[in-house]
Amino acid sequence: SLGWVLFKLDKPTEALAYVLKALELKQEPDATLYEHLGDIYAALRQPDKAREAWTKSLAVEPNEEVRKKLEKMMQLEEREVKNAKILDKTLDNGCWIRCFGFCHA
Repeated sequence: SLGWVLFKLDKPTEALAYVLKALELKQEPDATLYEHLGDIYAALRQPDKAREAWTKSLAVEPNEEVRKKLEKMMQLEEREVKNAKILDKTLDNGCWIRCFGFCHA
């Protein structure tokens, strides 16, 4: 689809509208389109929407690659939460900051 071509050209914002339209026009759920939608949302840093799309893809058709993407995203999110809890700290001026992976002083 044109949406997938745009995504591969590193244009996820433009790709999103085309993939959403393709899903809207489909009469039957399409596992590949949902997978592509998840990939686009992941590139756009929208993990909740990516997870939802990949879950829909798996509901239509089991796929090991999609399952691994979903599992990897969930592991990354768990790691970020754990790191945030460890790295919460108070600055000298009393402001709270939350660090995700690294901090700049």
